[in-house]
Amino acid sequence: MRCRDLERWLDRGMPEADRTEALRHAGACAGCADLLEAAEAIESMLRLGAEQNTAVPAPATLVDHVMARVEGTQNIAVAERKPWWVLWASDPTSVVLVMFAVVIGALARWHPGLLVDVGLLWVSTTTRWTAAFSRPLTESEVRVLQSLAIGLAPLAIWGLWGLYRSLERFVLLFSRRCI
Repeated sequence: MRCRDLERWLDRGMPEADRTEALRHAGACAGCADLLEAAEAIESMLRLGAEQNTAVPAPATLVDHVMARVEGTQNIAVAERKPWWVLWASDPTSVVLVMFAVVIGALARWHPGLLVDVGLLWVSTTTRWTAAFSRPLTESEVRVLQSLAIGLAPLAIWGLWGLYRSLERFVLLFSRRCI
């Protein structure tokens, strides 16, 4: 047992399970022996007061010792939980998604034909691409496509991983709101 362990043992109310080890350490450490003696004196005064049904005055230095111990500890501030909308508004992923939705909504409202034209352009382009692949490919074309697939695979994996992480943060942000 070390000095810090003995302090924790005293704070827990001196349980009997660790008493022999604490006494052994207090026998070897003068500072811990003083702590143990003070704790036992307080315990005996409290027992005496309980038996006599009277209040036992605390030693004059008790407040100083307690306050010194309190000031010596690190005060861990509990963070105040922010509202869900503050967390959501401060998350970059949600801000980008909202801005994307606003832009698409504005385009759909003011220029609905533009979105339809983009869709029709995509359909016609993919139709041309698929028509190009309906004929048999030459060996050099196959090698070029394989090379492109090998070269672009890391970018596709990296992009999918980024999308997964963004969606994960987005889902976690909304799940915090429900907790």
